[in-house]
This record gives sequence, structure tokens and C-alpha cells, in this order.
Amino acid sequence: MRVWLDDVRPMPEDYDFHVETMDDAIDLLESYEVTHIGFDHDLGLHTQTGYELACWVEHQATLGLPRRGMRFHFWPFQRFNPKEGE
Repeated sequence: MRVWLDDVRPMPEDYDFHVETMDDAIDLLESYEVTHIGFDHDLGLHTQTGYELACWVEHQATLGLPRRGMRFHFWPFQRFNPKEGE
């Protein structure tokens, strides 16, 4: 199974499940044989990130659980500069 984690972009055709939160992704990882994860870092304000999921997956691998392929994707964004507009 291939899992796509992103709160904005649609799931590509070659993935099986689309989730929008880290908790939903973990539920699938714990319940099914997930072979690949495509995930976005920024999952919205005040929520866990794709990076935190990557850390969780890495920690699980240190416990001897199956390794999974990972694919990171991101949306180009304009860099925030708090000094602009002063």
C-alpha cells in the first residue's frame, strides 16, 4: 500500500490512500503493510508535520519494524521575512 500525506494537494494516481494528518498516517502504518509514504512537511498551522512523521518512522525502524520507502514532496512557497513591510 502506498500512502499520500498532504493537507492541500491531491493524491497522485499511483498511491492508494490519501490522509491529511500525521495521526491518520500512523493509523495506516500500524494497521497495514505500507510500502511507500509520500508526505508533505507543512500540514497546516498548529499541527504535527511530515517531518515529525519521518522521525516516527525512523524510530520505528530502530525498534526492528519494517523499513518503508519515503518520498518527500513540497509546495514552493515564498519565504517569510518578518522585517518586510517595516
